[in-house]
Amino acid sequence: MNEDIQRYDDIIHLPHPEPSTHPRMTMENRAAQFSPFAALTGYDEATREEARLTDEKKELSDDMIEMLDARLAVLEQHLKEHPSITVTYFHQDEIKTTRETGGLLRPYKGQLPVVAP
Repeated sequence: MNEDIQRYDDIIHLPHPEPSTHPRMTMENRAAQFSPFAALTGYDEATREEARLTDEKKELSDDMIEMLDARLAVLEQHLKEHPSITVTYFHQDEIKTTRETGGLLRPYKGQLPVVAP
């Protein structure tokens, strides 16, 4: 092994040669050569879509709508008192995906927010 090292004694301390025909590649460009590529186009999006947890928007029956209207009327009478409420509402997904419907059922507990007409 010592003999192998001695064979390169005359060049081991020389500066690294610079190419004369083209400029040296930047570190970013060199790194880009070894970055991963998308062998399966669309695979990441498909797996994200499949892993996404969603709820379906529930359609209310006429009886449920009537009951909610009555409760809202009571709340409307007590708006100045800032009543505490607990509701669950459907929040539609903002992500445009291949699924037709999707979103989350979100709970809200707190004072009734006043919304301007």
